[in-house]
Amino acid sequence: MVETPGKLEATFVFEKDTKRTRRFAEDTNGPPIIGTLYVQQWALRQLTGGDLPNRVRVSITVYYEPTAREQIFRELMDARNRGVDDEEAYDEVAKRWGITVDALAEIETEGIEKNWPTSS
Repeated sequence: MVETPGKLEATFVFEKDTKRTRRFAEDTNGPPIIGTLYVQQWALRQLTGGDLPNRVRVSITVYYEPTAREQIFRELMDARNRGVDDEEAYDEVAKRWGITVDALAEIETEGIEKNWPTSS
């Protein structure tokens, strides 16, 4: 398992083919994130140009709907308007939403670019 802020990755190894799918087992030394993974053979062939791979990696990232992202942005702006310094504002909002500071920075950039309102 590879961990980066806001993202999990797991590697899987070939276990067996079924009629239309390829079954993979998670390659991990700890508790599995996903467990068994079934992938349609046509999709694997499309990715590889025809071959069926023996190893695949899956990435999981958290996705917040646009309305949640806008709310996160507003909370960051509200903290700043209350006079909270940038680092503390980032830490406060990221902790409340259970996201990384890097993910919050992306949301802030998106909010500025899209001119989201800064208050409810």
